Amino acid sequence: MGLSVSAASAILFSTFIIVFGAIFGSINYYQDKIQAAQDDNYSRALNAQGTSIGISSIDVVNGTITVVNLGTTTLDPSKLDLLINGTIETQSISALNIQGHIGSRLWLPGDVLVIHTNTNIIGAHIELVTEGGSLAYS
Repeated sequence: MGLSVSAASAILFSTFIIVFGAIFGSINYYQDKIQAAQDDNYSRALNAQGTSIGISSIDVVNGTITVVNLGTTTLDPSKLDLLINGTIETQSISALNIQGHIGSRLWLPGDVLVIHTNTNIIGAHIELVTEGGSLAYS
């Protein structure tokens, strides 16, 4: 009787250690994923808070819109959405040029972006939305 109780106890203890290790590993993995998602959300909120743009001029004859990055966040102009009279017209953007930085894809704070569009913007209500949700309109 003594050996069978000891053997059963050893088997149960070993099983408990294996199960505990599996459960702890799973909980730790998912907790790390939750922490990473919270960090990403915080980073996104911080970028959105530092994002601000303003339309400085609109040339309806040439179809150009001049926009200034007024915030503290560096933006990607290719992720800018253009709405004309409430309709998304991002596909009508023919060129994005950052003044003073030819060929750059980084729209730094204080930089001026010139947007060339193929759409008729005479008398149109124009809105620009950044990837962080900042809005400028005319």
